[in-house]
Amino acid sequence: MGPTQAELAKRMNTTQAAIARIENGAVMPGTGMLERLARAARKRVALV
Repeated sequence: MGPTQAELAKRMNTTQAAIARIENGAVMPGTGMLERLARAARKRVALV
């Protein structure tokens, strides 16, 4: 299991609510946010 929304938010210096909006599809994150999210989740992202 991966990090919680709160853990990701802390790593990204954002709020848990912001992570929830991305996860629920209410917000379409930009490439910068995707890169930050990938680093916080310790994953790689590939834009094709």
